[in-house]
Amino acid sequence: MQGKGVVRFFLVIMVLVTLVQFMLTIPTTREEKKAEVFAQAVSKNAPADQRNAVYKAARTKYLDSISSKTILNIPLLKSYTYQDLKGSQLALGLDLKGGMSVVLQVDLKEFIRSLSNDSKDPAFLAALERASKDQVNATTDYITLFATAFREISGGQPMAPIFSRNEALREEITFESSDGEVVRLLRQKANETVGRTFELLKQRIDKLGVTQPNVSLDAARDLILVELPGIDNPKRARTFLQAAAKLEFWDVYRITDPVNPNNPAGATIQQAFVDANATLARTIGTGEIKKEILRIDTSYAADSLGNVDSSQIAKLDTVYNPINVNQGPLFDIFTLNGANTAASYGLAVMGVADRNQKDYIDSLLYREEVRALFPRDLTFHWSRDPIPDAKTRKPTTLYQLHAIRHEGGRTDAKLTGDNVTRAGADPDL
Repeated sequence: MQGKGVVRFFLVIMVLVTLVQFMLTIPTTREEKKAEVFAQAVSKNAPADQRNAVYKAARTKYLDSISSKTILNIPLLKSYTYQDLKGSQLALGLDLKGGMSVVLQVDLKEFIRSLSNDSKDPAFLAALERASKDQVNATTDYITLFATAFREISGGQPMAPIFSRNEALREEITFESSDGEVVRLLRQKANETVGRTFELLKQRIDKLGVTQPNVSLDAARDLILVELPGIDNPKRARTFLQAAAKLEFWDVYRITDPVNPNNPAGATIQQAFVDANATLARTIGTGEIKKEILRIDTSYAADSLGNVDSSQIAKLDTVYNPINVNQGPLFDIFTLNGANTAASYGLAVMGVADRNQKDYIDSLLYREEVRALFPRDLTFHWSRDPIPDAKTRKPTTLYQLHAIRHEGGRTDAKLTGDNVTRAGADPDL
């Protein structure tokens, strides 16, 4: 009898969990049907060879626009956004939903080469090549394979002189360091790099939201396993996963900087935003800005990852959710960094906006009549992460807009991560 009671208990729990999961799918399914109707309406007039791509792009844009919108409100308990509900639902996985599974190998060959300051030592280069070949069929990590190959090829040549040329390693490696000490340090640096790569890749994939990805790390072999349910474009997915991030340092405009450096007393960047809002009010019109759907004349199609496909140009409608409709086309959805907010955001921040409004704001700021109000060497870039709440420190849906300065029209940064020899946090003395 006691066994039957336990069975009934777990049966009730399973039924309750199933009902909760079913309840969570109702609001999201309703919004996804709206996205499909919207996408069908947008894509029906597109050329036949682009119709599928336009449909996917429109559906992705619609779901992204409502990701932070409350679609389920339980009185006195909690409100749920579309993103909250999708994150709470059970992941169907590849077996039920289809998709793709990718195994990524962190390229430690180039990492070790960079630690050696691109050494041309023949034994070192030969050891790298052999380790890469052995790694194909080996279950051992790359650092161990490299150390073994170097020991066999070098004929007793010490490893320390090769890596002691790197300024970032001089405090840890001397000419007297043994090969064992060097290998341990290389393994430590490699672990940090693999772990950092895993976290960055996980953060990047997590932003896809609706795909419910699964990312796991095999630290023993420096492998990252990625499962992307629902992805129907494997080629572009691989491009997305393999895209490299590069640390660059750029000069930025401050909100108080003059638009014309030769006229310090003239209009500031802040005033340029005010003028841009007024210009848009005249060119767009206050009546049209109150509509929920706005036309973007030129947009690029995207796949189910949301990646832009510049080879396919389509005309799309983008959902526009105004916060206020009294301040003008730009300031209805963009909070300008002003006298009351500069202390909070810093002078390098132009303003903040909700994640769903970023693309539309970009389309406004890069209109010809608006760009003419700002310096010619200025480009706008959004912060990678949202700003945290001032009280709870939890992430919000607000992102900061920055203005990068391209002096002399240069497209490359003056300083990159390759120039950084040591990074750390120290008290500001």
